[in-house]
Amino acid sequence: MKVLMFGWEFPPLSSGGLGTACYGLTKSLSKKGVEITFVLPYSGDIDADFLKIIPAGNVKIRKISTFLQPYMSSQEYKKSLGKKPQPKIYGSTLFEEVARYTLAAEKIAEEEDFDIIHCHDWMTFGAGIKAKKKKNKPLVLHVHATEHDRTGGHAVNQHVYDLERHGMHKADKVIAVSNFTKTKIMDHYGLPSEKIRVVHNAVDFSQHYYDEDFGIKKTDKPCRKGLIILCMRQKRFWGMRRMSNL
Repeated sequence: MKVLMFGWEFPPLSSGGLGTACYGLTKSLSKKGVEITFVLPYSGDIDADFLKIIPAGNVKIRKISTFLQPYMSSQEYKKSLGKKPQPKIYGSTLFEEVARYTLAAEKIAEEEDFDIIHCHDWMTFGAGIKAKKKKNKPLVLHVHATEHDRTGGHAVNQHVYDLERHGMHKADKVIAVSNFTKTKIMDHYGLPSEKIRVVHNAVDFSQHYYDEDFGIKKTDKPCRKGLIILCMRQKRFWGMRRMSNL
């Protein structure tokens, strides 16, 4: 099987867990003999050695010159665009740049041979729809977080929400990373349960996390209920409130 995969971060250029999830997913699929073409937005200053991080021969990276970055807001895009003079090919807003990425991805879809399309989060949904129309191949959308998750349901960006909803309804199948996310998709995006498949993120034990000592040291400050150390972005849908009640 050949997969055309659209994403917007990949190690070592990662700002969050999505890049790690994409790396693990492509690595595991490759071991099963799946051939993957991964389409990635990138800036001009990325070293070509980035391609060497792929250990499996079944994964190929295609890059589109763009300022899109993981978890980027419209304000952050404008800031990046204004740092130095850039060619006119770049969009003046985040959404124009997403649209430009979509058009560039359509050209890649024309050139590549694939059996299925796999897209990660809203910035790539339009690209997936274009590829589906171009080659009439099944489209799978992988939802790591929704606009309702990212905002906690407050000050939802309507344009992002509309892109998410349109993509999910055009897709043949939607993957949610948790039952919580699946429920959000059903409640806020109107998708039937049978269209959504829950696929949890996994742990790569080849990284030897189990060799590390996470025990509390004698020098750690005592706490009546124990000590939990978290180094992460705080998001409502990650269940920190529930964990704190344990």
